[in-house]
Amino acid sequence: IKEPHWIDLEDEVLRAKLDEMWSEVEHLSSDEIMERLQDTSFAALTRVREKLAGFKLAATLDLIKDLEENEEPVIVVSCYKKPIEKIGKRKGWRYITGDVSADDREEIVRELDAGVLKGVALTARAAGLSLNLQKAHRMIIIDRDVTEAANTQVEGRIHRIGQTEVCHLWNLVATETREGEVFA
Repeated sequence: IKEPHWIDLEDEVLRAKLDEMWSEVEHLSSDEIMERLQDTSFAALTRVREKLAGFKLAATLDLIKDLEENEEPVIVVSCYKKPIEKIGKRKGWRYITGDVSADDREEIVRELDAGVLKGVALTARAAGLSLNLQKAHRMIIIDRDVTEAANTQVEGRIHRIGQTEVCHLWNLVATETREGEVFA
């Protein structure tokens, strides 16, 4: 079950900057956006989205606390390392970024499967690399990748063969922004 989780964004300057940046690229296809990765407008959009991910951290932590009460593991995903590292350093949590070795990734998955962890935080790129996290059936997505194929890979970490529970995915989206139009 996918559902947007709307977050009020009180920073008007950030909201305006985010909308301005999106207006420059929202008409492009995913392939065209990927071709323009070196374009300064895309780089600016990336910086704004990274800042937005940081602003979503408090809402993410509130949602995590609510979900932890059920004593079932939670997976949290972001395109950016800072919120993932912050969440992954919480008691009972681990994180996986591109800097985490294959051996450590396997250890984290074993800990999740054994019920040792409350959750795992992942960067979107690291989440797309053959991780089987079906022990969890709840995922919070702080921000979505610009390509739908990458987002499908992320969601597939919990929605895999062997999953026996209904999967719940919360996509955190800032209200009244173009992000809501593009990613909700």
